[in-house]
Amino acid sequence: MAMLLQGLFTSSISGASLTVSTTLSPFDPTDAPIIAGVLQYKGLQILLDTRVSVETVYIQKLPLVLSLSNGAMATDITNVRMYDGNTLVTRGSNVLNPTQAGPQLIPFDGTGLIREKGMQTVLYLRFNLRATATGTFQWSVPTNLTEMQVAGLTTATKVIPELVGNGKGPLLSVYGTKLGAQTLVSDVDLRNADLGLVTLNGTLSQCVPYRVEASTDLATWKPLAFVSASASGILHEMFPLGSHYQERVFFRLREVENGLEVSLENPYLAIQKVSPGALNVNLLSLRYFNGRPEALQIRQIALKLNTTGQFSSAVFQDRKVTVWYNGIKIGEVAFFSGASKSYGRLYSEVTIPPLNQALNGSVVLDIKGDISLLAPNGGATLGDLVTVDYDGENVGINGNYAVGMDSGMNVLGSTLSTTSAGVKIIAP
Repeated sequence: MAMLLQGLFTSSISGASLTVSTTLSPFDPTDAPIIAGVLQYKGLQILLDTRVSVETVYIQKLPLVLSLSNGAMATDITNVRMYDGNTLVTRGSNVLNPTQAGPQLIPFDGTGLIREKGMQTVLYLRFNLRATATGTFQWSVPTNLTEMQVAGLTTATKVIPELVGNGKGPLLSVYGTKLGAQTLVSDVDLRNADLGLVTLNGTLSQCVPYRVEASTDLATWKPLAFVSASASGILHEMFPLGSHYQERVFFRLREVENGLEVSLENPYLAIQKVSPGALNVNLLSLRYFNGRPEALQIRQIALKLNTTGQFSSAVFQDRKVTVWYNGIKIGEVAFFSGASKSYGRLYSEVTIPPLNQALNGSVVLDIKGDISLLAPNGGATLGDLVTVDYDGENVGINGNYAVGMDSGMNVLGSTLSTTSAGVKIIAP
């Protein structure tokens, strides 16, 4: 996430009146988490304004300041490039690779960057971040801008820019950076309260997602939402409870494992009763929570079978179950004879939006199966209890995983298996 900074550069040229307005104003003031390993991340936006200038100007260099905190290292930033809109304007030796924090200077290609009078244009600073990076980074424009070397294109008269505002960009904290924070547990008595919103405040691990869970007995916890502290680690979050709470409720924040968690969409469903030959039986619904600041694509799903009675995978027609998203079949998982675990690659990948965006960073996948007929025409047996669950013991490229859309990195699914109620085969 980038920020547009605000400043104003003015000067008077002898024999002519020239104003060079370079506006660096707040564009998006929100500090942003950033993924280690990301390429050409947009870390700063600078608006150059020459609308009141009577002369076209050229800019030879751009001075910047790099600030580091929470263990960040300057050498974790590489290939810092400036773009004029979508056009690269720093190549070869003009590409910056910082070796230390503090002042930085980026020369523009050729004789400099020409800004026609009467224009507003935007420069973008983009950089790569090493996969091992951690900590917090911040790009800024310094108060003293004489190193920009701005001059009128016709008169060659020097222009001394003046910055208005602090010139600071957003705090960019690497996802997963820790501040040694605690998990909070909040006790809220709702028996005589007006149901609505609960507010949680506290200091958490920086840029690490937490899952909000509620419980009435401190034993069974129901997931409600995801929250994430700001780059400073401060949490102030309000979320709806729902009308089903009529008693004392405890809330806790639990750090999200791997940034991708999977849980039952409805953990309180009772056992379903189905007949042999029933088609498209919904076996379980899985909610995938994305706690990362980048979109994720679910590539593969691993499932396991649990049973009582005479159950085997033959209880499903063709020994397989199917995966659905928004009513559309997107994959299947087939079980070999005698196998209780398997995985399948989705042939239509599902994208989970980033944390705090649409759908609060989550999607729901439905697992369905066609129940076989009774023997000898099929593999179903009356009384069998069939359960299919997310297999948290199988994560990775041969199991549950997703891919980060910004980083391109494999993101492992959570290692906690689900326990669904299942379906029971009964006589039609």
